[in-house]
Amino acid sequence: TLILTAFQLLMDYQRDFDKLQNNFTIIKNSYLDSMAEHLWSYDTRLLEIQLDGLSRLQGISHLRLVADNKTIYETGKSDPSEENHKRFDIYHKNTNEILGALDVELDVRSLREKYFQEAIWIFIRQAAKTAVVVFLLYFIFNRILVVHIQHIARYLSENRGRDAKDLELRRRPHQNQDELDVLVESINLFRSELLEANQKLE
Repeated sequence: TLILTAFQLLMDYQRDFDKLQNNFTIIKNSYLDSMAEHLWSYDTRLLEIQLDGLSRLQGISHLRLVADNKTIYETGKSDPSEENHKRFDIYHKNTNEILGALDVELDVRSLREKYFQEAIWIFIRQAAKTAVVVFLLYFIFNRILVVHIQHIARYLSENRGRDAKDLELRRRPHQNQDELDVLVESINLFRSELLEANQKLE
């Protein structure tokens, strides 16, 4: 169960991670051209509106727009790594001149923490369920089998004389004969045959 659960968590994490990475494609296809136009005309108001909307995309943790070696816009907390950070150069559509660069970071750390906490809770739940099942199995096994085996062992150690009664188990009557019934019958038969053999010897 734990192996299957771990595999499922990894699959879910990869799916959500791919969704985060898809933000890079969205930015490249839908935002860069209009940003280039606003940068060319240096319309900082429209740039800020567009970047505010971009920062609200799910999973974006940090944005920074740089032009002429100056930071025009920045929001969020930076924690760059290879897998969650990407820089987009912004080109003018006609001249291919680089107007600026957009740094984007994805919130991969929160995603990892989410799945790590989920894995811990799943492990705790599975451990609790396993403990309950083990306790119930022990209780049932003890009630159905161990108690009667102990009773048979006491009977064999204490009842060796001729006056001893036949072995009987203290349990509810049932129609179908099980292994304990066969064992009791065998012990009683063996005991009666042993007593008969001793009488003949005497």
